[in-house]
Amino acid sequence: FRKIFGNVNILFSTNTMISFEFNDYLINAEEIDVPIQILLIKESCNSSSKKILSLIKNTQLDDASINCINKSNFLLDISDFMATTIDYKKRIYIFNQIFKTLIQLLPCEMVYWSCSQKLLKSDCFFDILEKEFNYNNYGTINVRYFKKNNYYVMDTIGLSSIGLPDLQCSFINIEPGIISAILYEYGRKIFEQGDFLEDDEEIYSMNINFLCKHKYSTTYPKRIVIELQPI
Repeated sequence: FRKIFGNVNILFSTNTMISFEFNDYLINAEEIDVPIQILLIKESCNSSSKKILSLIKNTQLDDASINCINKSNFLLDISDFMATTIDYKKRIYIFNQIFKTLIQLLPCEMVYWSCSQKLLKSDCFFDILEKEFNYNNYGTINVRYFKKNNYYVMDTIGLSSIGLPDLQCSFINIEPGIISAILYEYGRKIFEQGDFLEDDEEIYSMNINFLCKHKYSTTYPKRIVIELQPI
């Protein structure tokens, strides 16, 4: 980590847990500069795998990925502490660089982003991080699919965890793949530009007009989303 982040030291370490201080990334807490911390915790996969599978039931997964979760021996939980006030792009950059480092050091098969409920094959994720820019948002944004009575709901999840609005769309008679592409498109734009869509603003994408509205999501977890209403 020191090769990437510079002034890093170990705050404490046990058989199942280690905490790093990133001294070049400071936040101000009660007029005192405090370094953010990254915590790594080794957990058993027995209970964690069931929780992960229950959360990702509304995302597309192949059988190989599901089997990989069920057969995993352990899970390494990576979280930050005292980092919510730093710029969200820097925060994602730190996570991405940590993932790149650990994927090369550990027998890692899958990477699970809990904030976006996104499960990624570690080798594919590593290749994406190698090829793309440092503030890559590939793990941060996920699109989910729900069927409710006679209509469908698709949403993004992940942006709300870094202080940005997610997106949601309720529709009928539109190909879900089209809505998925539009949600990814505008999810990436929100990551780059922030909350730039105004209420009652009309947008046009893939031959469909949408009206934008900020509202509470109809999907869980409850959060602020921008509803894209087809018009």
